[in-house]
Amino acid sequence: MMANKKNSPIFYYGLVNTSAAGYFVCKQFLNRENNVVYLTANSSDSLEASIQYFAPKNTALLSFPEQKIGQMAVLHHLLTAQQPYVLIAQYNDWQTPLPAPADFKANTFTIHRGDTLRRADLLDILQHRGYSREDYTEVCGQYAVRGSVLDLFVSGEKFPFRLYFAGNRVESICTFDIDSQTTQEHIDTVSILPLVFQHTPATLKDYVENAQYVFDQPSADFDFASYEKAVVFSTFPIAQGTDCCLKANIEFKANFPLLDREVSTLTRQGLSVT
Repeated sequence: MMANKKNSPIFYYGLVNTSAAGYFVCKQFLNRENNVVYLTANSSDSLEASIQYFAPKNTALLSFPEQKIGQMAVLHHLLTAQQPYVLIAQYNDWQTPLPAPADFKANTFTIHRGDTLRRADLLDILQHRGYSREDYTEVCGQYAVRGSVLDLFVSGEKFPFRLYFAGNRVESICTFDIDSQTTQEHIDTVSILPLVFQHTPATLKDYVENAQYVFDQPSADFDFASYEKAVVFSTFPIAQGTDCCLKANIEFKANFPLLDREVSTLTRQGLSVT
């Protein structure tokens, strides 16, 4: 399908690898008022490393995962973002069926220290949002109950949470280390993200606001009609494109895994490596 002339994309070429692409994205498009959505069909490891290095301070780097639990954490960040972000997603993930943003917000349950909350009601909330009850909390999506203590591992968090109840009152909330069971940090709130939905009418695009879309080597029939001022990265020079004039500047030294990844990337792009 041909692109809408009003929303015809802007083409760039001359980015020799994903590291160069990450640099160009950060310097050209990322700022306090503009997020970036980067769509690609290639491995994003070197792209993520490049963006982490060149992005302005406090920029969040989000990668849309295959696992549903991880996806919910990304959606929550997109809905609550206070700082600029770069979202990296594969083309085949862009149309993943997702809950409507309004439904996601309505099903996110926040607990504050000092809240009055019957523990039985909290267990129902966890069950209906897709969490599984286990003897011990070890991975995201699990919770465990021991007396007046409830352990909970929310998607996207580094550590699980531990809630202490005094009757129907949430006495305290803290994070803890799984292996040592020691307290890491006392906190005031925890948001329980929903993990399951019956209706999924939305896609990732419905969660994105104020973003520059960057398409890395899209298919020839990709429809850009709904993407204003979209940017397209092309491997080869094209008549209507702009040469970024970025050359490879990587010192591989003895880092053979890095060299192998770069060679593999260039080979997949149809380039001859000698």
